Amino acid sequence: MRVFIPLLLVAAFGCKTPAPAGASDVKIAGGVDMGPPGEFEPIVKFVVFKDGKHSACTATFVRPTILLTAAHCVVDKDLNVRPANVITVETRFVGVEEVYVNPGYLRPGQSWEEQIRHDLAWIRVRLSNDDLTDARHLEKILTIAETAPRAGALIRMVGYGMITKSEDAANEHAREGYNEIDEVNDYFIVINSKASVTKNGDVSSVGKSTDATTLWGDSGGPAMVAGELVGVTSNGGIGWFTAVTRFVNLNGPIGREFLKTLPN
Repeated sequence: MRVFIPLLLVAAFGCKTPAPAGASDVKIAGGVDMGPPGEFEPIVKFVVFKDGKHSACTATFVRPTILLTAAHCVVDKDLNVRPANVITVETRFVGVEEVYVNPGYLRPGQSWEEQIRHDLAWIRVRLSNDDLTDARHLEKILTIAETAPRAGALIRMVGYGMITKSEDAANEHAREGYNEIDEVNDYFIVINSKASVTKNGDVSSVGKSTDATTLWGDSGGPAMVAGELVGVTSNGGIGWFTAVTRFVNLNGPIGREFLKTLPN
């Protein structure tokens, strides 16, 4: 599907119980509050600190000590990978030991479109021996799908994004939303939308958005089909008539190659 729109905003954005098709009225924009996080949750928020400020992203446990996220969450504007000591994972698991970014994202001189095809990274966290053998943690690690979804499939998105970019607008609760996939290609799983809602699902609130677009802080969060992980939230934008959200396709050639780097 080819969509010609002037994007007013191009940036990284992304939403408790699985819902049937059409159950989420606001789709992904603002989503539905999932309530306080549990002690053992596979989807977590992490914060990167720099110069006294922070930016939030979302990540998902895909191995006992490995969180999958987006490369742009842990890389600065000069293509330097953020050191582990400036990243705080907001979960019971303490400490970040290693950050690995898809090498294709770090190549200088490439276009933005080429770069975001490689928008994948993983973070290794430090766990106690008790955590490494605790079924409450191990049973919630998300399974990565073996095949890409098809257009029309219902996709579930979860994120810790904020309604606005204000630092005092952070929410400790994850949100979830559902939408139908419009396009799947080698690089991305794409959702387009024309239905107009506001970013927090309240039509009387400030700021026009659309139900395809995810929020600031959802970057790196999971996109799931039938309970399995199919994509990682990468980027999106709001145009005059259409919103776009793109998830890196974990079963595309770049995604498959990157997944080979995941430690056991």
